[in-house]
Amino acid sequence: MACAHLLLLAQVVFAVIIFAATQSGSWPPTQEIARVACPMPSPASPSLVAPAGLALRRLATEDTYVPKPKKVLDTVMNPAYIPPEEKRGSYWKKSAATTLKAKLQETKNINKAKNGIMFIGDGMSLATVMAARTYGGQVERGLGEDNILEFETFPVTGLARTYCIDAQVPDSACTATSYLTGVKTKYGVIGLDGNVTRGACHSQLYENNWASSIGQWALDNGLDVGLVTTTRVTHASPAGMYAHTSERNWESDADVPDECLSLGCRDIAYQLIMNNPGRQFKVIMGGGRKEFFPNTTSPLLNGTGLRLDGLDLAEKWHEDKVEKNATHQYVTDRAELLKVFNSDGLPEYLLGLFSDDHMEYHMKAHNQPTLEEMVEVAIKMLSRSEKGYFLFVEGGRIDHAHHDSYARLALDETVEYAKAVKKARTLTDESDTLIVVSSDHAHTMTVAGYPSRGNDILGAVDTAKGFDDKPYTTISYANGKAPSIGADGRVDVTLQDRFINGALDYSYPSLVPLDSETHGGEDVAVFALGPWQHLFTASYEQNVVPHLMAYAMCLTEDKHDNCKRHRHFWTSSGEHNKPNLFSYVSSTLNKKIAKNVILFLGDGMSITTLAATRVYLGQKYGHMGEELKLSFEGFPYTGLAKTYCVDNNVADSACSGTAYLTGVKANSGTVGLSAAVKRGDCDGQRLGVHAVTGLIDWAQSAGKATGITICLIVKRGDCDGQRLGVHAVTGLIDWAQSAGKATGVVTTTRVTHATPAASYAHSADRRWEADTDLPPDSRCEDIALQLIRGRVGSQIDVVMGGGRKNFLSRTLKDSQGNPGYRTDSLDLIKEWQLNKKSRGRTPKYMYNRTQLLSLDFKAYDSVLGLFANDHLPYHLEAAEDVPVLSEMTQRAIQMLSANKNGFFLFVEGGRIDTAHHETKARKALDETAELAKAVEAAIRMVNPEETLIIVTSDHSHTMTYSGYSKRGTDILGFTNRVYNPDFTYPSLVPISRETHGGEDVAVFAKGPWSHLFTGNYEQNFIPHAIAFAACIGPGYTSCKL
Repeated sequence: MACAHLLLLAQVVFAVIIFAATQSGSWPPTQEIARVACPMPSPASPSLVAPAGLALRRLATEDTYVPKPKKVLDTVMNPAYIPPEEKRGSYWKKSAATTLKAKLQETKNINKAKNGIMFIGDGMSLATVMAARTYGGQVERGLGEDNILEFETFPVTGLARTYCIDAQVPDSACTATSYLTGVKTKYGVIGLDGNVTRGACHSQLYENNWASSIGQWALDNGLDVGLVTTTRVTHASPAGMYAHTSERNWESDADVPDECLSLGCRDIAYQLIMNNPGRQFKVIMGGGRKEFFPNTTSPLLNGTGLRLDGLDLAEKWHEDKVEKNATHQYVTDRAELLKVFNSDGLPEYLLGLFSDDHMEYHMKAHNQPTLEEMVEVAIKMLSRSEKGYFLFVEGGRIDHAHHDSYARLALDETVEYAKAVKKARTLTDESDTLIVVSSDHAHTMTVAGYPSRGNDILGAVDTAKGFDDKPYTTISYANGKAPSIGADGRVDVTLQDRFINGALDYSYPSLVPLDSETHGGEDVAVFALGPWQHLFTASYEQNVVPHLMAYAMCLTEDKHDNCKRHRHFWTSSGEHNKPNLFSYVSSTLNKKIAKNVILFLGDGMSITTLAATRVYLGQKYGHMGEELKLSFEGFPYTGLAKTYCVDNNVADSACSGTAYLTGVKANSGTVGLSAAVKRGDCDGQRLGVHAVTGLIDWAQSAGKATGITICLIVKRGDCDGQRLGVHAVTGLIDWAQSAGKATGVVTTTRVTHATPAASYAHSADRRWEADTDLPPDSRCEDIALQLIRGRVGSQIDVVMGGGRKNFLSRTLKDSQGNPGYRTDSLDLIKEWQLNKKSRGRTPKYMYNRTQLLSLDFKAYDSVLGLFANDHLPYHLEAAEDVPVLSEMTQRAIQMLSANKNGFFLFVEGGRIDTAHHETKARKALDETAELAKAVEAAIRMVNPEETLIIVTSDHSHTMTYSGYSKRGTDILGFTNRVYNPDFTYPSLVPISRETHGGEDVAVFAKGPWSHLFTGNYEQNFIPHAIAFAACIGPGYTSCKL
């Protein structure tokens, strides 16, 4: 076993893409793991006027580890506990209706933004946001998954691409240049364009190479400017506000080579104090004292300064302000800051250096202000400006904690960052202050496994173990400081005292042993609130962000911005992107009724998958790839959806399918039923009150052609709960049918698989696809039978995918000679044909690509296409007689478009997920590319003014896209082996199938009422917003406006 693990590690050097964890082969799991307690809630932070309360704020007073007794969780934290109200479908419908009404009340704020505040969570990936949300909720004694961080309530969300011009995965220097100057540059370079080579100091002397920041633009337009960070103020991110340097590490003159000093190249600290724009900043707060003092003096806590030039830059700052006859104050700790804040008058200028190096982590800090406190002081000072201000705020230690794999500290820093955002929001008015929250880059941390709802986010998965009979943590890293393999094989973390006792600096397991965990390459989220907030939705290059803020604030670029090739390209790129972003907001929003709706679902299509696919597809056609846009990434509106099940932290395709197709969240493994039914409870399935209808049903009800459903009182496997109609929940297919619309379902999986099944079936166990799968003496109907005989399934006009075996008896063979799977002697394919004919329909059954492409759709009004005995083969392996997803989508649209009332079509790229489960990255990326082609085909076929198109995912996966490869490096790796579609990429935990991930998924929208889909919301909001736009379903619709 140990040798096998070593061989696995050896393969890592040949791969760029890494999977962090894998899935248990059986469900429900038979092994239980002792839960690790959640952290105790931190004492309340004192207000700025109560410095005496300082000691109460700190959770730790020593940097060294001191074992603490294991904590005991409250009842509310018990993973077995689910709030009773969440078991009712009405709870989720009401919740979604509340979100919808709030969105309908939003108005476009086109006031000039007098003030602008940019918050950057350094390294704050979407996985970090999700885990921090859960951690913050659990600290407050809640389940956690339903907690909301302050910026997640902002009404508008976007996605930003982060690569450097020479690196697939960025660092904080090139990204700071991007989101602060609007110009993309090279790895390690700050405030200079792409003409500059890292470390070529002479090139930073030429102003033609400079890229000035939005801070400079604000100053040139008469605004005040401030900078707040928890890192050194000379670190890469804050340096992007004021510095121009070819090497991010030149923070003091001691770091600059002698030959560069002789040329006149200045270090970053010098530029902040002695040069514009830094010397003009009214507020500077953070760490890094050692960069400002000579090595001959010791005004520091731990030794002397670093400078070799003898300069005392704090004194130089003081002299400059005296020369300006400006009031000013230099402060070094929290008590001094509070004294200034509580004095009769605030100074005009403030320099706060609160530590020798980076500021301490919040959970370890002594006499240092919190980020929230620094933000409050900064806003109070800058608010005195009549013309307004621009404030840059960085939660920088999120990144550092991730680099050390200190998950607890990373999540706590994110929660502190969210508190600072909340403080800024309470101190400002959204009518004149634009607040933008984002990140510079991602990290390799994943949230995986299928832990119970409320299970300690920092603990071990409580529902399964690996093949080695050892538990694994919910959080892990693709690479980092804590190798997962020891002398005795994989490390059992639950036997480590530091893990058990919740040590602050416990490093979570990683696959590849590195001295520092790396960044991730996926897109980062952008959250916006205030004037012109609507500009920040969509998917765009990261360098667009400052251009949008400048537009909202009416800032012009400064005199230093000369048109040089590289700088001009990225500035033009920002300007070029503006028409895409501005055209839909400058015109009237499309509030027409959506006659047609197409919902595309990339099963397991995480945001990391999207970023990697974009590179894969670009490289396939001879480009570097990072700059490519997938078809739906050009949609004008983007959102983020939370995917957890009622009973699980990380979702499966059954509960998530129920959420986005019926508007009701469900238990893991159950389809179209409420959480009152346990998985496998047949009687619970039969109770109609628990069943939920969905988009297909709603579309059919509206007279549309359709292309899946369950409620929350049903638990997975609760067959009795399934059978009782009281538990069933309706959804989009049902609602569309009731409105007289045509309906269709297209998938690359079995048509009875969990995702498509959620559009028409009510099943207490997603695995009950055929009668053979049902428990003995079960009175429940299997999923295939519900498709053919069910009220909703039998009315679907177009069904295409795989899974023939579930429709035929074992005594029968399909067109390719494969035997059926059913034990009840039924031929459901023949029954489907007879049923359709008995209703006066003209049905057509197909089983190969030739039949599909040659079909005269005018001659038929019902189609059943089962093109494989099981799932459809992967696109890379498919034979000529198997249709691709874009072909099935095109034919479905052709047929459904004949309905004068419109249609609802559900399209799933389902093999993305199965490839991820097998850690076959090339197949997963290729399947994602095929989904994008299907979307592109649909766009060409429909009228955009009357067709709403949504593209989203049901859940994420644990695949990471990391390291610091050069731009254009093969996304799949370095050896010929990875070109084999069946090459399996390395994983951290040895189990039969890689697991899903827990972070939010992206939502892309285009067409009528597509503006409703920006923001961050529960996944079950999606069908309610669709139903509103299409005037279907029992809820509030646009027809009622």
